[in-house]
Amino acid sequence: MSLAHYILGIGDRYTSNTLVDLKSCTAVGIDFGHAFGTATQFLPVPELTPFRMTPLMAGLTVPKVSPSGGIVHATMLKTLEALQENQEALMNILQVFLREPVIDWVEFANRQVHAMRRAGNLDEHLDDTKLSWYPQQKLNCVKRNLNGGNPMLLMKSEELDLNSLVMKDSASLLRIIIGEKGSERWSMQNEISLNTDQQVTCLIDQATDPNILGRSWIGWSPFA
Repeated sequence: MSLAHYILGIGDRYTSNTLVDLKSCTAVGIDFGHAFGTATQFLPVPELTPFRMTPLMAGLTVPKVSPSGGIVHATMLKTLEALQENQEALMNILQVFLREPVIDWVEFANRQVHAMRRAGNLDEHLDDTKLSWYPQQKLNCVKRNLNGGNPMLLMKSEELDLNSLVMKDSASLLRIIIGEKGSERWSMQNEISLNTDQQVTCLIDQATDPNILGRSWIGWSPFA
């Protein structure tokens, strides 16, 4: 579930947005109001985590979550490989968003255009009266997630440039996302494309980094 949420950019995963079947112990995600990266791009406190893997979730899944191994890593690796093998079918399903964009995307698209206009980075082909470019941009993000795009660099290039509500210094944001010097995540910062094992390692490391969790919105309950 967490890996699928990352691929589709589903955010706002606070504790009430994950249900647990008490008979099978299966986790079920609900409420997909923030998808395709909008939780990082437009929420007042941007989400820097790729999915929810807080201490409580990690403790329930496996005693110690390690980027180099463990049940979480192995499960996510198999899930990512399965999604990559079937990405054509997945992308075909998502084409519906090109023909019938969700209502919120009209607002998000306009906000992105206005933010880029203020920053002086507005591409000539972007028009706040036309929505066709916005869903295509979001589907391209999904495709890059599927094809091993470096999660850190994708978050920086696609989303954080537009969000100045928490930190106006993009260099500081990038340092937080990259992690501490010497960490496995830090060593991948200059690699544009990652293999599946590297990608999962990077995502788990990012999702469990106390420095990132500590900058989450309090209602997201990063301590739980």
